[in-house]
Amino acid sequence: MSMRLRRLQADYDKLKARCDRSPYLLILGTKGNPPVRYEIQFAVKGLRLDSRNQVVETTDHVAEIVLTSGYPRQAPQCKMLTPVFHPNIDVASICIGDHWAASESLDDLMVRVAEIITFQSYNTKSPLNGEAARWVDENRSLLPIDAVDLWPAEEQKFSVQPGTPEASRPLAPGSTCVNCGASDMRTVLETDSEGRRICRDCVAECPKCTSVLVIGEKLCRKCLRKVAKFVEHGRDAVEHGNAAKGLAFLEAGLREYPSSEDLQEEKRKTAAVVDQISHTMNSLKQAIREHRYFQARELFERLAQMPVQDDELEPAQKIIEARCSKAAALARRGTLEASHNPTLARALLRRSLQVCTDCSDAHDGLKNLDARNEEVPRIETEFLDALTKGRATAARASLSALLQRVSLPSDELPEITAQVSGLDKARTTVRYIVVGIVVAVVLIVVVTAFLIRARAA
Repeated sequence: MSMRLRRLQADYDKLKARCDRSPYLLILGTKGNPPVRYEIQFAVKGLRLDSRNQVVETTDHVAEIVLTSGYPRQAPQCKMLTPVFHPNIDVASICIGDHWAASESLDDLMVRVAEIITFQSYNTKSPLNGEAARWVDENRSLLPIDAVDLWPAEEQKFSVQPGTPEASRPLAPGSTCVNCGASDMRTVLETDSEGRRICRDCVAECPKCTSVLVIGEKLCRKCLRKVAKFVEHGRDAVEHGNAAKGLAFLEAGLREYPSSEDLQEEKRKTAAVVDQISHTMNSLKQAIREHRYFQARELFERLAQMPVQDDELEPAQKIIEARCSKAAALARRGTLEASHNPTLARALLRRSLQVCTDCSDAHDGLKNLDARNEEVPRIETEFLDALTKGRATAARASLSALLQRVSLPSDELPEITAQVSGLDKARTTVRYIVVGIVVAVVLIVVVTAFLIRARAA
């Protein structure tokens, strides 16, 4: 392997190890083997301009790092892929300094970029962004935007190291061990990273960074703060709608602190959310494949309430809404045509189900059409029977029920209506005849009674 390839591989190994240890750095993607292009995410506070050109804080930054053929003699090409408001950053590049040393490792450079983003490092004398430089000059009291400690714990220069003369000294009057309370003047104390005094009977070593801690504690205060940062970044990612990113932070924390119960518990919660998102997403894709777009719309609405970011969701939503609208429109038209043109209505409802297989209106419309088709022969039989037996009222009721379900041909409807009208006329004629007969009988009875009474007188 050539010297350059060995350097590229070493840079990748060191950068990956640092990202695994740090809650602030994450490798999103690489290109090449060993990589010559990186996408790095920085989970630190920085600034950007909003839609109203106001300076606002942001915590999601992505940078592109390209190692050219002249690397490491030539400096890497660095630029931001997300908007950043900083005097030493523009859309094309990040100013990493006028002098590049080939001895500087890529992982240290990433920490320097993070310091630039957080305004722990800036230069307003020769800015890339003049507006940002003016803002910095007017708001120096607000800087840095994020004072987070970006260097790994093992790289910190502790004010007091265990086992050194500075760390072991006799008790000062009034000093006691924070663990056992020993206050004998002859007792020698160690000082931990927080400045706490611990006697040698109680002193232990942090398994992660070798800092001093009290026997029984699992991690020193610095490591515990770092664990808390991993948990905080994981929760922030979930709250900002990216559970997958939050899980990545927590997994990075567990790689560095595998025994941390806080990280394990937070990972279980976040993993459950990610699993729910994955299950819902798979159900959504299955519904789309099977053209069940109404169900897909419900699943999409459920996903909208979950912390998920997916570039495929927005175009999928447009397709879902378009298919649901078209299927519903076809179903409505089919329902309206059912009484006038059942054949057209059935064709429209079937087309609606082709567009969207779970359109309930189309299913209901077809069921109603089938039910009408079953009733039509029975009503026709009742109508013909009423015509045959001369029952005009029953014939009219059957005809009305029949017209509600089917549209009779224009040449048949007048004839059928005339037959019903004929029955009405016949019934009226019969009624007149009966009334006439009754009147005649009454007159005969009255005349006969009158004659009998006159003859008797």
